[in-house]
Amino acid sequence: MNIEKRDILDWRPEIIKLFLYLKFNADKKGEIKTTLRKLSSETKLTKQKIVTGLKNLQKKQLLIQVSRHDSTTITMISTELKTPTKTPTKTPKEKKEGEFKPTPDHQKDFSDFMNFINTYAPDVNKLTEPFTIEQFLKIKEKNTVQDIKEIILKMHNWKPLLTKSKSAYLTALTWLKKSNNIKWKKKQ
Repeated sequence: MNIEKRDILDWRPEIIKLFLYLKFNADKKGEIKTTLRKLSSETKLTKQKIVTGLKNLQKKQLLIQVSRHDSTTITMISTELKTPTKTPTKTPKEKKEGEFKPTPDHQKDFSDFMNFINTYAPDVNKLTEPFTIEQFLKIKEKNTVQDIKEIILKMHNWKPLLTKSKSAYLTALTWLKKSNNIKWKKKQ
């Protein structure tokens, strides 16, 4: 979703300030790992205005916010500004290589998944590289959500998880492959 410049002019100043801060501080993947305290300190906005601003930007489908016990990871979905055109063109846009635009359904599924992890398997979110929406959708293509949740719970209960693993996605992928091989062998 592109943002038309005239739309931004209708936003409240604190939302513009927050959006621009996130846009300029996100990494190449469009992610920024931060806390409300840090956002408040760096933008000079109150925590309440930041919470409200994040909710508004999420409603506009411009970002996905995943809160963990120690930080919040914000993924910017779209940061492209475009000049409004008088007559909208209805030609399909070509997808640029490596460009990923999650749908609202993807965002809801990912949000539900992260809420599950936060509630039942918080150690998985403590890994250096927690799940991204793109990784979740990839792993979901070849596995059922139930199988993924079972593996996430097993990972959480594995004591050396935080010392022996770095990426939630790669660890889950490896464990799912092993689990699927065992299931397949039992069926033969």
